[in-house]
Amino acid sequence: MEKKGEINRLLSEMSLVLLCVIMFYSMHIFVFWGKTYVVYLAISIFVSIRMRFVTHKISKSDLVSCFFCLVMYSVLDLFHLENITSLFSYALRHVFLVCFVLLLKDTEKKRLVLLFTRIFVIIVGISLISFILYLLGVELPYETIRYDGNTNYSDFKCYPFLLIENEPGTIVRFQSVFLEPGHLGMISALLLYINGYSLKQPRVFVLLLSIFASLSLAAYVLLVIGAILYYIMNSKRVLKRVVLSFAYLLLIVVVGVSYYIYDPNSIFSRLIVERLDYNEDKGLRGNNRTSASFDSYYEQQFYKGGDCLLGVGPKIFSQSSWGDNRGQGGNASYKVFIVKYGLFGIFVLLLFFSVYTYYHKSKLLFGLLLLYIISFWQRPYALWEVELFLFIGAAIFLDESVYKNKGFVCVDRY
Repeated sequence: MEKKGEINRLLSEMSLVLLCVIMFYSMHIFVFWGKTYVVYLAISIFVSIRMRFVTHKISKSDLVSCFFCLVMYSVLDLFHLENITSLFSYALRHVFLVCFVLLLKDTEKKRLVLLFTRIFVIIVGISLISFILYLLGVELPYETIRYDGNTNYSDFKCYPFLLIENEPGTIVRFQSVFLEPGHLGMISALLLYINGYSLKQPRVFVLLLSIFASLSLAAYVLLVIGAILYYIMNSKRVLKRVVLSFAYLLLIVVVGVSYYIYDPNSIFSRLIVERLDYNEDKGLRGNNRTSASFDSYYEQQFYKGGDCLLGVGPKIFSQSSWGDNRGQGGNASYKVFIVKYGLFGIFVLLLFFSVYTYYHKSKLLFGLLLLYIISFWQRPYALWEVELFLFIGAAIFLDESVYKNKGFVCVDRY
């Protein structure tokens, strides 16, 4: 029995490491560019390992979550099947993978969040050191690489644990080893919420630095709103904290505007404050996530046809001049998700997340759901494995009855 327990613990840790690999792959970490086989190999091994654990008692909430996961992916995938490969992806990468993650033990879900956070922070921390050395003018070895999944990106200089866009004249932004500064900032902001914004934890300090260095407006917005949501949800005196939160928010706005007036040509003023200016056509000037041709299609044609219910599908979107235009990219907004999968698609997506939140009955998780919705408004990446698995794990990690002890130890009984 003891030997069996040791084997199960080893397999459990292996499965969590594999999930981290899948999560980093979904973030477009440069070491996996063009290596699709990595994610499917990791998923296959993970599913094979987890088959061993399906005999443990399954709760009603997990069964219901698995059912709505099946419904969600059936709506999103089955109406847009292109070939046998897409059917295989629907079954393995979506249904089997996510359901097995939902069926992880609570302690495993906690450990997954902790493991991913630690690996992420270590990578980003080393990247920050390389970034500082780069800014100081230290000569670091590099090679030029290119992301072939989207021709809209320029080449990158690949330093040790650091990517820098190889585009003369552009402002250098921190993106660590990921495809975009915004991707880094988005995940860092979500991890900050999950980790409670406690500056006593070194990982929180690293996450904060990564957001500031990314110069991502969306990340800054998620940071501020996430902190406010956490502050409100983590209290019994909600009304008092709502009033205080608005006061803090007003103070931030005043400071930002004052700095812009004092130095309108600074990097912060140009990349952050100036993009908050209002534009009659697009609202906020920083709301530039879609092209003019996409906006024209979305507003004038999409809702007039039957495609508005189930969407046009990823293939048509990727081949259309108003979509990704055969890999040229340029569109990333909640509208993109609606065009791809329709109003029914976004309904089942929200239904899955809402049902999962309902069954875990946590104010902090509800706050995280609101933060995900805000993030989805600009970047519809809620089904990236990194976001999805963090949300699933956070439901346990943020449990108000255990979260007070930030240094908990997870113990499994096999």
